[in-house]
Amino acid sequence: YGDSGFEEVASIECTEQCYSFDVFGVIKGPDGRLWYGNTSGCSCPGQWHEYNYDPKTFVTDLSPLNIDTVDQFEREASAWDGKVDPDTRRNFIKEMRALAGESAPSRR
Repeated sequence: YGDSGFEEVASIECTEQCYSFDVFGVIKGPDGRLWYGNTSGCSCPGQWHEYNYDPKTFVTDLSPLNIDTVDQFEREASAWDGKVDPDTRRNFIKEMRALAGESAPSRR
């Protein structure tokens, strides 16, 4: 996302990768809305490069994370069982569930 104003809030990462990455994370847009998704690839060009966003509306093709979508987020994050430490995954879900409760539904 470069200098788009989007920033990674938190993520879990498969640590078995060598010269590559496999990340499930939450991104915060410049307007405060939360988005989530999976990014993977080799070490270049970097994480989250495959997603697009509209600089006028800050809408991205990541999935919105808010009170209405948090259950789907949890199902997708739970699929990372076996890829990351179970305690790390549970804490990530718990923390992001709390943030989603504070986030209004996206205007997608």
